[in-house]
Amino acid sequence: MKRTRMLMVPALGALIFLSVYGCENNGPAPGGGKIVARINDYAMTAEDFKDEAEPVLSNKYPDADSYTAKKQLLAELITKEVLLQEAQRQNFDKDKAFMKEIERYWEQALLKLLIKKKTEELSKSVTAGSKAGRQEKVREDFDKWISGLKKNAVIKEYDENLKEVTLE
Repeated sequence: MKRTRMLMVPALGALIFLSVYGCENNGPAPGGGKIVARINDYAMTAEDFKDEAEPVLSNKYPDADSYTAKKQLLAELITKEVLLQEAQRQNFDKDKAFMKEIERYWEQALLKLLIKKKTEELSKSVTAGSKAGRQEKVREDFDKWISGLKKNAVIKEYDENLKEVTLE
Protein backbone atom coordinates (compact mmCIF):
# COMPACT_ATOMS: atom_id res chain seq x y z
CA MET A 1 0.00 0.00 0.00
CA LYS A 2 2.79 2.45 0.93
CA ARG A 3 4.60 1.62 -2.34
CA THR A 4 1.45 2.45 -4.32
CA ARG A 5 1.19 5.75 -2.47
CA MET A 6 4.81 6.57 -3.21
CA LEU A 7 4.24 5.86 -6.90
CA MET A 8 1.28 8.25 -6.87
CA VAL A 9 3.36 11.16 -5.58
CA PRO A 10 5.61 11.39 -8.68
CA ALA A 11 2.55 10.87 -10.87
CA LEU A 12 0.81 13.75 -9.11
CA GLY A 13 3.92 15.89 -9.57
CA ALA A 14 3.92 15.08 -13.28
CA LEU A 15 0.23 15.99 -13.48
CA ILE A 16 0.90 19.35 -11.81
CA PHE A 17 3.83 19.97 -14.17
CA LEU A 18 1.74 19.15 -17.22
CA SER A 19 -1.12 21.34 -16.06
CA VAL A 20 1.29 24.27 -15.68
CA TYR A 21 3.36 23.71 -18.83
CA GLY A 22 0.94 21.76 -21.01
CA CYS A 23 -0.19 24.51 -23.37
CA GLU A 24 2.65 26.26 -25.17
CA ASN A 25 1.27 27.52 -28.48
CA ASN A 26 -0.25 30.94 -29.18
CA GLY A 27 -3.41 29.64 -30.80
CA PRO A 28 -6.31 27.88 -29.19
CA ALA A 29 -5.33 25.52 -26.41
CA PRO A 30 -5.63 21.76 -27.00
CA GLY A 31 -9.29 20.88 -27.17
CA GLY A 32 -10.12 24.27 -28.70
CA GLY A 33 -10.27 26.25 -25.47
CA LYS A 34 -9.82 30.00 -25.69
CA ILE A 35 -6.80 31.43 -23.91
CA VAL A 36 -7.57 34.18 -21.38
CA ALA A 37 -3.95 34.79 -20.32
CA ARG A 38 -0.44 33.63 -21.12
CA ILE A 39 2.11 33.56 -18.33
CA ASN A 40 5.50 32.67 -19.80
CA ASP A 41 4.89 29.32 -21.52
CA TYR A 42 1.64 28.57 -19.68
CA ALA A 43 -1.62 29.29 -21.48
CA MET A 44 -4.56 29.76 -19.12
CA THR A 45 -7.71 28.75 -20.93
CA ALA A 46 -11.21 29.96 -20.24
CA GLU A 47 -11.89 26.49 -18.78
CA ASP A 48 -8.85 26.78 -16.46
CA PHE A 49 -10.07 30.21 -15.39
CA LYS A 50 -13.58 28.90 -14.67
CA ASP A 51 -12.21 25.94 -12.67
CA GLU A 52 -10.22 28.31 -10.48
CA ALA A 53 -12.91 30.99 -10.31
CA GLU A 54 -16.03 29.05 -9.42
CA PRO A 55 -15.04 28.13 -5.84
CA VAL A 56 -14.16 31.74 -4.92
CA LEU A 57 -16.18 34.07 -7.12
CA SER A 58 -19.52 34.00 -5.32
CA ASN A 59 -17.96 34.54 -1.88
CA LYS A 60 -15.28 37.05 -2.79
CA TYR A 61 -17.00 38.96 -5.59
CA PRO A 62 -20.72 39.72 -5.16
CA ASP A 63 -21.14 40.54 -8.85
CA ALA A 64 -19.21 37.48 -9.99
CA ASP A 65 -20.06 37.71 -13.67
CA SER A 66 -18.97 41.33 -14.05
CA TYR A 67 -15.95 42.09 -16.19
CA THR A 68 -14.32 43.95 -13.27
CA ALA A 69 -14.65 40.93 -10.95
CA LYS A 70 -13.24 38.65 -13.64
CA LYS A 71 -10.32 41.03 -14.26
CA GLN A 72 -9.54 41.17 -10.53
CA LEU A 73 -9.63 37.40 -10.23
CA LEU A 74 -7.50 37.00 -13.36
CA ALA A 75 -4.90 39.32 -11.81
CA GLU A 76 -4.86 37.13 -8.68
CA LEU A 77 -4.54 33.95 -10.76
CA ILE A 78 -1.69 35.46 -12.77
CA THR A 79 0.11 36.32 -9.52
CA LYS A 80 -0.46 32.77 -8.28
CA GLU A 81 0.89 31.32 -11.54
CA VAL A 82 3.98 33.54 -11.52
CA LEU A 83 4.71 32.42 -7.95
CA LEU A 84 4.16 28.75 -8.85
CA GLN A 85 6.51 29.04 -11.79
CA GLU A 86 9.14 30.65 -9.56
CA ALA A 87 8.75 27.88 -6.98
CA GLN A 88 9.27 25.32 -9.75
CA ARG A 89 12.26 27.25 -11.10
CA GLN A 90 13.79 26.99 -7.63
CA ASN A 91 12.97 23.24 -7.62
CA PHE A 92 10.66 23.46 -4.62
CA ASP A 93 8.44 20.95 -6.41
CA LYS A 94 11.24 18.38 -6.07
CA ASP A 95 11.86 19.08 -2.39
CA LYS A 96 11.32 16.14 -0.04
CA ALA A 97 9.15 18.22 2.32
CA PHE A 98 6.96 19.31 -0.59
CA MET A 99 6.55 15.73 -1.79
CA LYS A 100 5.60 14.66 1.74
CA GLU A 101 3.02 17.45 1.88
CA ILE A 102 1.56 16.28 -1.44
CA GLU A 103 1.38 12.75 -0.09
CA ARG A 104 -0.46 13.99 3.04
CA TYR A 105 -2.90 15.96 0.90
CA TRP A 106 -3.47 12.95 -1.35
CA GLU A 107 -4.15 10.75 1.69
CA GLN A 108 -6.55 13.30 3.20
CA ALA A 109 -8.44 13.67 -0.08
CA LEU A 110 -8.81 9.88 -0.38
CA LEU A 111 -9.98 9.58 3.22
CA LYS A 112 -12.47 12.40 2.77
CA LEU A 113 -13.99 10.74 -0.31
CA LEU A 114 -14.14 7.30 1.35
CA ILE A 115 -15.69 8.63 4.56
CA LYS A 116 -18.25 10.68 2.63
CA LYS A 117 -19.22 7.72 0.45
CA LYS A 118 -19.52 5.31 3.38
CA THR A 119 -21.45 7.80 5.53
CA GLU A 120 -23.92 8.44 2.70
CA GLU A 121 -24.30 4.68 2.17
CA LEU A 122 -24.94 4.07 5.88
CA SER A 123 -27.30 7.06 6.11
CA LYS A 124 -29.52 5.53 3.42
CA SER A 125 -29.86 2.32 5.43
CA VAL A 126 -30.88 4.12 8.65
CA THR A 127 -34.35 5.62 8.35
CA ALA A 128 -36.10 5.18 11.72
CA GLY A 129 -35.81 7.46 14.73
CA SER A 130 -34.99 11.09 15.36
CA LYS A 131 -32.30 12.93 13.45
CA ALA A 132 -29.92 12.65 16.41
CA GLY A 133 -30.78 8.96 16.79
CA ARG A 134 -30.12 8.30 13.09
CA GLN A 135 -26.80 10.15 13.26
CA GLU A 136 -25.77 8.08 16.30
CA LYS A 137 -26.73 4.85 14.50
CA VAL A 138 -24.72 5.89 11.42
CA ARG A 139 -21.74 6.66 13.70
CA GLU A 140 -22.05 3.25 15.39
CA ASP A 141 -22.32 1.47 12.04
CA PHE A 142 -19.34 3.45 10.74
CA ASP A 143 -17.25 2.44 13.77
CA LYS A 144 -18.26 -1.22 13.24
CA TRP A 145 -17.23 -0.97 9.59
CA ILE A 146 -13.81 0.39 10.57
CA SER A 147 -13.43 -2.35 13.18
CA GLY A 148 -14.22 -4.94 10.50
CA LEU A 149 -11.60 -3.46 8.20
CA LYS A 150 -9.01 -3.63 10.97
CA LYS A 151 -10.01 -7.18 11.88
CA ASN A 152 -9.49 -8.32 8.29
CA ALA A 153 -6.15 -6.49 7.93
CA VAL A 154 -2.77 -7.96 8.83
CA ILE A 155 -1.45 -5.57 11.48
CA LYS A 156 1.77 -6.00 13.43
CA GLU A 157 2.92 -3.40 15.94
CA TYR A 158 6.58 -3.14 16.95
CA ASP A 159 6.53 -1.73 20.47
CA GLU A 160 10.31 -1.77 20.98
CA ASN A 161 10.80 0.37 17.88
CA LEU A 162 7.95 2.64 18.92
CA LYS A 163 9.56 3.23 22.32
CA GLU A 164 12.71 4.48 20.58
CA VAL A 165 10.88 7.11 18.55
CA THR A 166 11.43 10.64 19.81
CA LEU A 167 8.96 13.37 18.97
CA GLU A 168 10.03 16.99 18.96
